[in-house]
Amino acid sequence: MELDVTDDASAKAAVDKIVKAEGRIDVLVNNAGNGIAGPAYAMPVDKAKQQFEVNFFGVVRMCSTVIPEMLKNNSGIVVNISSLAGLFGLPYQSMYVASKYAVEGYSESMRMELKKPASK
Repeated sequence: MELDVTDDASAKAAVDKIVKAEGRIDVLVNNAGNGIAGPAYAMPVDKAKQQFEVNFFGVVRMCSTVIPEMLKNNSGIVVNISSLAGLFGLPYQSMYVASKYAVEGYSESMRMELKKPASK
């Protein structure tokens, strides 16, 4: 199945196809990513935007498309693949690092939002 995480229509079409065929979607693994290298001060903004479109907004797009389906079934697992670069900076990898820091923060916030209350 073709899926472009940088395109809303592509994400929706893929998820709709899975739900139609299987009746539900239980797991989302966000693993798409790319990297560009160079000094932070010389990184063109358009290249930085491309980096974030895949590495961060791709995760957001897929979660926003899949999680409502999971909530309908009151179950599901989301795995967002980040990187050690999401925990500390690396020279000449500033945009990759920044995009992975963003994935870390987004994932942590989403974990708290979706956490099921403890049973009594």
